[in-house]
Amino acid sequence: MPFGDFGAWRRELLWTGELVQDSDTSVPEEEAGYRFDRYVEPADMVDGTEGPTAVQALIASLRAEEGLLCQADVGPCADWGRFARQ
Repeated sequence: MPFGDFGAWRRELLWTGELVQDSDTSVPEEEAGYRFDRYVEPADMVDGTEGPTAVQALIASLRAEEGLLCQADVGPCADWGRFARQ
C-alpha cells in the first residue's frame, strides 16, 4: 500500500471527489481545475496492491451529478443516472 494511513487517504479522496460540474458557472475555472487536481492526487496514489477496500473507496468517490459520465478515449457517454433509478 503506497500510503501509510488508509483512513486519511480515503477521507481525502471522498472529500475531494465533489468535483465542479462543467455546467457550473458559479465556480471560476481556475478553482475547478484546482479541485480536480486535488482529487486526482490521492487517486493516482493507487498502485494495485491495496486490495478491494481501495477499489471501494475509488468507486464511492465517483460522482456524476448531471447523470452522464463521459470519457472520450474510452467510448460513448454512459447514463449512470439510469442505474440509480433501477
